[in-house]
Amino acid sequence: MTGRRAADTATRPGPVPNAVDSPRVVVLDDQLAVAQALGTLLRMTPGLTFVGYARNEGELNELLEVAEVDVLLVDLALEDADGIEVGVRAAGRWPQLSWVVLTGTADESRLAEAVRAGALGWVVKSGEPAVLVRAIHGAHRGETHIPPLMLTRLLRTVVHADGAQPIAPPAADVLDRLTPREHDVLDAMLAGRSRSDTAHWLGMAPNTVRSHAQNILRKLGVGSAAAAVALARRSARSAAD
Repeated sequence: MTGRRAADTATRPGPVPNAVDSPRVVVLDDQLAVAQALGTLLRMTPGLTFVGYARNEGELNELLEVAEVDVLLVDLALEDADGIEVGVRAAGRWPQLSWVVLTGTADESRLAEAVRAGALGWVVKSGEPAVLVRAIHGAHRGETHIPPLMLTRLLRTVVHADGAQPIAPPAADVLDRLTPREHDVLDAMLAGRSRSDTAHWLGMAPNTVRSHAQNILRKLGVGSAAAAVALARRSARSAAD
């Protein structure tokens, strides 16, 4: 789907909702057949407004620029990006946006990462359509939707993984472990900048940015840029309280 296609999709009328507060939904999935099938389902569902679909992050950003969207459904296993990181970047640019992960797997470690990063739902693609609809409405209300079995696995992962102590909110001084230049790179992550954009913005070589990013993950004890961004935001909120 081209950029023009994304914009056309964004203005495609959806069904007339049964309620005034009808969640406006966008789908990001690089499998066209899946994106179209989800679009058909959402169009036919009373109380939802299907805005459109995108097949990569660039198309998603174009669509979000021209349409009001409440909930993003993002595929976990995109070909050219990590769905969790895309969700974090989208929510960073459009704070009113809630996002729900679509997946074909039941991976509790990835579920834990998604929840830490701010996802408000985890829906297996092969599940019942009603489950997806409940997750969308829940995310629109600010509620987290996780299937009961996965919730049990999530709690086990968070509390007992590798014999670790239960995970607590980050201390207010957790970011003090970073050097000034690492703080600059983390700020770029928070702004949703790509590695090449960060390199240009900070006057660094891309490999230098990569090294700083790896150091940030190691010092903060997280496994991805999305988790680092989520931790930094929680730390900032803790400091403000």
